[in-house]
Amino acid sequence: MSQGDALIRARELFIFVGAGASLSMPAGLPVFDWLRDEILHQLELDHMPGRMGTMAEVAAGLVPEPFMLELSRAGVDVQRWLSQLLTAGKPNAAHHALAQLAMAGAQVWTVNFDTLIEQAAGGKLACVAWAGEPSIRAQLMKPHG
Repeated sequence: MSQGDALIRARELFIFVGAGASLSMPAGLPVFDWLRDEILHQLELDHMPGRMGTMAEVAAGLVPEPFMLELSRAGVDVQRWLSQLLTAGKPNAAHHALAQLAMAGAQVWTVNFDTLIEQAAGGKLACVAWAGEPSIRAQLMKPHG
């Protein structure tokens, strides 16, 4: 198979990347459930009782966007906290493989908040993250931001 054949195949790929991609070292980043629980703990809200159970029990049913949005509305600097936490990891083998595939033409979607795929690509990927404007040039899409 020639290199040209491999590029044609990469362009035909759509890859959906879950949080597990950033668990392996040297990335070693947590998944959303841990992030949610750690935020509630640091805000001392994890054992706060309410009408529907503790705050942690209520928050356990939330997906990332509504949870982070409500924290932001309440004045919590979620962006700063996430930035500090998610810049600690380094790209692992999965990030490097995904970056190579994206640069070869594959469309890569990830729910991860980290920027490890972008780092593995050395800044050579066109990325669109929520709530950015869609772009047909984007090789990496991040619907969670």
